[in-house]
Amino acid sequence: MRLLKNKQFWGTIIAVALLAFCVKDIRLVELQELYRRLSLVYLIPAVAGTYVFLLSKAFRWKLLISHQQKMSTGRVVSLYSAG
Repeated sequence: MRLLKNKQFWGTIIAVALLAFCVKDIRLVELQELYRRLSLVYLIPAVAGTYVFLLSKAFRWKLLISHQQKMSTGRVVSLYSAG
């Protein structure tokens, strides 16, 4: 009975249902074709740049709220990336 009242349980159920809905029309052949056309020369810097951008925005957010509350960098990054 406690499991049905747990917010994380229902959040997980909803997340899995939405993920299944989002990927229901994706075909494996299309993914293989996309993978063949993929250029790692552009992908690797794009992924690295995304992480640098996320960390810099989280650090900026930490500086903005440092007057009200002290938070660890790891906590700030997880909260910012979740938002």
